Amino acid sequence: MAMLQYRREMWYLHLIGKGHFQSITIKSGGKAELVFMGSPSEVDYTVEDGKLKLMAAGQTQLLTITEDGCLDGGGFMGKYCLE
Repeated sequence: MAMLQYRREMWYLHLIGKGHFQSITIKSGGKAELVFMGSPSEVDYTVEDGKLKLMAAGQTQLLTITEDGCLDGGGFMGKYCLE
């Protein structure tokens, strides 16, 4: 979690993985960019209790921040790590 907080203060953190999204880019100001099937969308996020909470259109998705700095959404969502 410390890695995510440190990097978040810079400007962005770009993670790639094999899951629902092609990539997740965490930006400053509580915004994140999700890429699905080549199409980006912007969502809001917060970090609470060791989890990244993505929020858009009334929907919330939680991803656990792992010890190695990855985001793990489990099953269908998949795991995303630094590029």
